[in-house]
Amino acid sequence: MLDIPAEEVSKAYKTVVGNYRKYAKIPGFRAGKVPDSVVKRRYATEIRKDVIDGLLPERFNKAVTDLGVKPVGQPHVSELTVEDGAPLHVKAVFEFVPAFLN
Repeated sequence: MLDIPAEEVSKAYKTVVGNYRKYAKIPGFRAGKVPDSVVKRRYATEIRKDVIDGLLPERFNKAVTDLGVKPVGQPHVSELTVEDGAPLHVKAVFEFVPAFLN
C-alpha cells in the first residue's frame, strides 16, 4: 500500500492543468486563456492519467527499494484513488525475487 500526501497531489494537478491550459483549443477562448475549471472539466480523464503517471512510478520504485525486494514483471494495481486535494492511495500486488538464505 502506498499513499502520497494531498499537497503533492494538488501540486501535480496544478502543474498538469497548467500544461493543458497552454495548449487547449476550446471554442470561445483564446489559446492559453482557458479557465482552469473548464480545462479540468473538459480533460478530466487525461489530467487524472497524467497526474498518476507523474507521481506513481517514482514513488513505487522508492517504496520497492525501501522494502529491499526486486520485482518481477509489472505490479497489479488492485485499488487506486486520486482526486485533486486528496491523498493518492494505491494498493498493488507484485511478484518478487525471493532472498535465498545461504
